[in-house]
Amino acid sequence: MKKTLLSFLTIAAVALQANAADLPTTGNVIAEYYTGNGQTFGGWGGSSKFENVDEDGKPCLKFTNEEATEYDWNVQMAIDYDFEPGTTYYIGFDIKGTPAEGITSAFQAKENYAGCGNLTNFDITADWKHVIIYGEPFDAGENGISNPPMRWLANLGKYVGSFYLTNLKIYTEDTTGDDPGTEDPSAKDIVAQYYTGNGQTFGGWGGNAKFDNVDEDGKPCLQFTNPEASENDWSVQMAIDYEFVPGTKYYISFDVKGDAAEGITSGIQAKENYASCGDFNKFNITTDWSAVTIYCEPYDAGEGGVSNPPMRWVANLGKYVGTFYLTNLTIYTEKSSGVEAVAPVENGRTVVFNLQGIKVLDTDNKAEVYDLPAGIYIVNGKKIAVK
Repeated sequence: MKKTLLSFLTIAAVALQANAADLPTTGNVIAEYYTGNGQTFGGWGGSSKFENVDEDGKPCLKFTNEEATEYDWNVQMAIDYDFEPGTTYYIGFDIKGTPAEGITSAFQAKENYAGCGNLTNFDITADWKHVIIYGEPFDAGENGISNPPMRWLANLGKYVGSFYLTNLKIYTEDTTGDDPGTEDPSAKDIVAQYYTGNGQTFGGWGGNAKFDNVDEDGKPCLQFTNPEASENDWSVQMAIDYEFVPGTKYYISFDVKGDAAEGITSGIQAKENYASCGDFNKFNITTDWSAVTIYCEPYDAGEGGVSNPPMRWVANLGKYVGTFYLTNLTIYTEKSSGVEAVAPVENGRTVVFNLQGIKVLDTDNKAEVYDLPAGIYIVNGKKIAVK
């Protein structure tokens, strides 16, 4: 699973609901631009122009691009900032201009322009509109060498026209604790367990790797051994098949020890063509037992009106050389906060809300969901991503 795949961690629920899963409109603000504080930014590429202007009495970045480039990333708007891997960041701003849909943006590493994770897409409308995008960056380092995220950039090569952007704030959720659901057992809905003494096990595939069921320190364990590295980390994978529900945040916790390693990646895969349905935060292996918790909110990878739901968790082990032991693996969710009440299923209809709580579709043809603009929607009470 490649590092440039979308990561939908801590995706928000409908804004009308005041709970921890909501998309926060404010929080711990860490940087501001075009708010009257004199802070600005720009970009590069093609024949595009980045200007600091006043529009409707507001300090703005005016962007103009007269012709499309071959790739969207040939023209980029950018902000340099030392982002913290594993933290969900929100970027909110006001924007108007030549309309466009599905503009992509991402985090970039310090070295070699490596991708550190994507944010949700955004649209531009002719009138002022407040946009919030979000993503959780990761460290793109390899072989023990860190390569942390240090830049946000938006890809504008395919955009033709002009827009005005103002009041941009980068912020994190205002929270005082660990990620929800990682500590309190009473807040968990356990959906599957392996190597807990219940007889449930799993394995994997690839290269010359071995997956054995053993006892270690009196615990039922998966013993994984890989004698040599593969060209790609995903050439060897540890896997669990499970029918994940798109839009639900899943946690996977386990105890692990073995030959030490850092930054192991994992993700959720779709039923068809191994399509990605989201990535988890990375985890490390230490020589002594350590408790690990990773989390991800998968999405349906379907296109053209054809669903392609998430059905497998895979950990990428092709670059790991050595042996580890894994035990006490639990897949769980937080107890429901009642999102389903926002968009009930009525008489087999498909009811869709956007993240502002506005109904955008009510139909008996579910395929129409995939005709909506790219973004996150609540479909019959479940969050999905339309690409």
